[in-house]
Amino acid sequence: MHKLSELSRYDPITLAPHLDTQHNWIFIEFLQVAPAQFINHIACEITGKEFVEPYAASLS
Repeated sequence: MHKLSELSRYDPITLAPHLDTQHNWIFIEFLQVAPAQFINHIACEITGKEFVEPYAASLS
């Protein structure tokens, strides 16, 4: 996930061909399993902000 977020932020031109090929099954499987987490991490990388409450906050 870290590498994907790096590519999406710093080198999206390199990432695009990997997502457009027929051999991208591992990306697709990963995105199907953890879409909310992936989107959250990308958003946090791009903006530098946290969009999900920390786990400890839900315990109180």
